[in-house]
Amino acid sequence: MTVPLIPREVLFGNPERIGPRLSPDGERLAFLAPKDGVLNVWVGPGGAPLEDFGPVTDDRERGIRVCFWTEDNQYIVYLQDEGGDENWRVHAVDASTKEDHDLTPFDDVRAQIVDKSRHFPDTLLVALNRDNPELHDVYRLTLSTGDLDLAAKNPGNLSAGSRTRSSRFAPRWPPPQTAALICSLEMPKTQTGTNSSAGTRKTRFPAPPSALRKTARSCTSWTRATPTPRAWSCSSSKAAK
Repeated sequence: MTVPLIPREVLFGNPERIGPRLSPDGERLAFLAPKDGVLNVWVGPGGAPLEDFGPVTDDRERGIRVCFWTEDNQYIVYLQDEGGDENWRVHAVDASTKEDHDLTPFDDVRAQIVDKSRHFPDTLLVALNRDNPELHDVYRLTLSTGDLDLAAKNPGNLSAGSRTRSSRFAPRWPPPQTAALICSLEMPKTQTGTNSSAGTRKTRFPAPPSALRKTARSCTSWTRATPTPRAWSCSSSKAAK
């Protein structure tokens, strides 16, 4: 008995549709689907038939693999490289006008998405290795203008790709003196207070997470970025061993 071979396109071809993403307001749905044989972003009204969906990107080479909505429901962000060099660039396409913006148009630079916040819908945190190919620094990226502002300089032992529940920019290995000095970086406004000892606080907001207190016990002054309660940083440069 001869068993027929599985067609190669079934194993390695594009999916019909993949990666559905609902807009934050619940009004529109985006997903990845082939356009002329290349994966692109398609958008349509939530709950509408497929006939009402259409492509908003026009990638004709490698295809788009990951995308997400911005918190203002206007843009869809995706990563794409040039010719397979894996120097990913951050693109934002307007879901209504289909206008596509390359927000990190730098040669030989790899971009990484670090975080976003509903409190700052026009801002993304991105990591770029512009100054040192081996290290990614964190920037605030304004979606509407493309402006980049340095948010945190990498001291050499932090990896933007590593994130924990209490830290957006986590240590790459047990650090010597920089543990827990950078938490959530998207918040420009801060509140300050003191944390005198574990279980005791002199502030009107909760004490820093226990994970941070354990890695930086010598820190007595903490800064919290508002309005997100998880965003903390330590004002001391010396962490506990």
